[in-house]
Parts: sequence; C-alpha cells; structure tokens
Amino acid sequence: MSHLLFALWIRTRLVLHRLRLVMTDAAHRHLALFPENPRTCSFDMLIDYLPRLIDHTDIKVTSLQHYKEESNPARHEFVLAHVSYKLAGKDARGAVIFERGIQPPAVHERSMSDSDLRTIPSRSSQSLRSSSHSSSVSSSIPVPAFDRAILAARAESLLLGREVGPPFRIFNVDGDHESATDSFMKLVAMARLVSHEFPDYQLYKRQCYFYGVVLYELFTRVVRDTTKEFSPNLQSKVMGRVVLLGFRIGQPSESAIRRLVELFQRTAWPNVEQMVVEQKASLLAGARILTAEEHAQELAGERARAEEELAGERARAEEDLAKERARAEERRAQDLANERARAEERRAQDVANERARADERIRAAEEEMAQEMAQMKEDLAQMSARMARSW
Repeated sequence: MSHLLFALWIRTRLVLHRLRLVMTDAAHRHLALFPENPRTCSFDMLIDYLPRLIDHTDIKVTSLQHYKEESNPARHEFVLAHVSYKLAGKDARGAVIFERGIQPPAVHERSMSDSDLRTIPSRSSQSLRSSSHSSSVSSSIPVPAFDRAILAARAESLLLGREVGPPFRIFNVDGDHESATDSFMKLVAMARLVSHEFPDYQLYKRQCYFYGVVLYELFTRVVRDTTKEFSPNLQSKVMGRVVLLGFRIGQPSESAIRRLVELFQRTAWPNVEQMVVEQKASLLAGARILTAEEHAQELAGERARAEEELAGERARAEEDLAKERARAEERRAQDLANERARAEERRAQDVANERARADERIRAAEEEMAQEMAQMKEDLAQMSARMARSW
C-alpha cells in the first residue's frame, strides 16, 4: 500500500512540474546533461563530458538516497543523487540514478557532446526492469556487469515506473565542507571506480545490492572525511538482505570499503583531476574564443598592465630606497654629531684635568720655593750670627 501511495505521489508531482513548465516557459531552464526525459549514460562518457562545461565544479550533490525497488520476480536497489547548479545566474536542479544490472550497452560509446545528449535514447522499460533478469543468472558464474547512470531534470521522472517506497537511507551533503567540492564529479568517479574494481555481476555476491551499498558508503566516507565503521542502519528484513552461509547477501566487508576509500583518494581521484586539467587545456588550446585582433588587444592590455604594474613597483622601490637612504643619512649625521659631541666633551674634560694637574704642580712648586726661601733665610740668619760673633 505504501508503494502505491508513493508512486501516486511521484506521478502527481511530475504532472504538476510539467504544467508549471508549460505555464512559465521554463522547458529549457536546465543543462542538456539533465533532460526532462531520463536518458542513460556511462560513467566514462560523463567523466569525458563534464570538463567541457564552463564550470563542472558548480554541479554539486545535495543529497544521496538509497532505494529499494520491489519488482517481480526479484528486488532491485539503486542510489539516487540530487544535484544543484547555477544556470544563467539562477539555481537549477537535476537527479541521477546509479545502478547495476546485466544488460549490455546497446551502442558503441565515444566521447559525448551536447548533440549526443539530444540523441541518446531514453531508457526503456526493459532497462528499468533489468534486475528481474538477474533471477536467471547463475549464483556461481559471474557475468559482465552493466553499471550505468540515468540522468534527468527531476527525480520524479527517474522514479516513474519503479515500484519504490521512500528511500531507506538518505545522506544530506554539507556543501560548505571542503570535501564536498566538485562532489558530482567525485560521485561519478566513484561509480566508475566501483565498476572497474568489481566488473562482474554475481547473484549472491556482487549484484545491485552490493553496488548500491559500496557506492553509498564510499561517497559518504569521502565527503564526511571519517573512518566510521561500516554498519548498515536497518535490519536485514527492511534492507531486503538474506543471510546465506553466515553472511548477508550484498553486504561488502569493512576492509573492501576502506580499500576503495584509500584507492579513490590516492589514485582514482588524482587521475581524474589530472585528466580534467589536460582536457581543459586541450579544449582551450583548440577553441577559437578570440579573434587575432582581440587576442592582440588582450595581450597589449596585459603588457600595458604588466608594464604599469612594473613601473609602479619600480617607483615604489625607488621611493622606498630614497627613504631608506634618507633615514641612513639621518642616522649617519646623528651618529656623527653624537660622536663629535662626545669628542668635545672628552676634550674639554681632558683640558680641565690637565689644568687641574698644572695648578697642582704650580702649587707644589710654590710651596717648595717657599720652603727653600725659609731655609735660605734661616741659613742667612745663622751666617749673620756667626759673623757677628767672630767680630
């Protein structure tokens, strides 16, 4: 009953959205990457196409939801990402489903362009029910998995025709956290990494359950930047898991999750970043954005600005040098004046000391002369007395 109510709610929202598009003429207010009618795309094509946008880093994942589809004779799981971006200065939204099946690609893939986005066929009802075919796959023999992304402007368009209830796990992305930068490209790169590391579909080991859980855990751990232990937050009955020979079907090991996180951060994401840099450089080199005259004017303007900045820097440097020289001269003159004052003070002190010593010598000489005069007088008196007695 809950599934029927949810499906009715989805259909109602989709009808209201299409009416709003007709009334507001907003049918083209979204990127061609997120069409009104859902279209399937491989991860390689997405990673090749996204760097061609003006700023693919503006496309951010706002939330990641884990769904279960109740289809007969099998159940199916997938991950749905809600994204937001700016278009002509206004907020726009899109949605992407990431899922695993066993349907092979219908066409040979190549690099995707805007024309490709208009010509890629919409997903068929057969691809929607690909999980039902997994019931015919042997539980022991792996077959090549077909992992894909399905893009649309609205999540309701992606969920239409799927027997789903509300999502049983939701992760709301903190857009302000540094790890959420370029989150949509990161999610696509993660989906491709999981496909490359686990390329085979095996009914009881690496099926849609396994793919959805691994992708959900990988994204939330990288974005959250945490090392939390893996523990499903729902009971096996709700998750649709069956315990077989001691392990739960579709549940990856903690070591597998940690290995993927390390592999993504150490190798996969740096490789994608390098590819983006190289592709943007190649696109920039090959695009004719400016005419030769505009390019020359731009170069001339850059040179003029550079020369102006250089002249300004030189003027400021010369001004600073002149100020420094003036300060040095001022310090030198002050030091010289201080040295002269100290020299004059020392010279005056020396003169005063020399005068004091001279006065002291004069006083000593006068005292000595006085003593000699007194002695001479005494000797003269004695001589006069002797002469008087002799007479």
